[in-house]
Amino acid sequence: MKVGVLQVVLQLGGLRSLKEKRGVLRPLLDGARARFNAGIIESAYQDDLRRAQLAAVVASTEGTHASSMLQSIADFFEERATVVDVRTEVRTAAGDDVIQDDLASWSDFS
Repeated sequence: MKVGVLQVVLQLGGLRSLKEKRGVLRPLLDGARARFNAGIIESAYQDDLRRAQLAAVVASTEGTHASSMLQSIADFFEERATVVDVRTEVRTAAGDDVIQDDLASWSDFS
């Protein structure tokens, strides 16, 4: 199994409250979740009105498919917001306990 992770940092402007920020991010996250079969969250900068970090996780039997899915999700965000940083990684996971051990090594990914 291949597990892919995408991190996208968005630049936000003109927001005066966290409520406004949620109002901007919610349609973006909901739209991405509806379009792609991926787990997508706001993963950092929750209290920062100027930026947001979004993360998406996909699983596939093929690494090329996982990479393609991540690129499509990145393109979706880039078409709808100002993206300042994009990071992707696809790793192989085999067996029941490898995923947990392997994800622990991703701590430097952020």
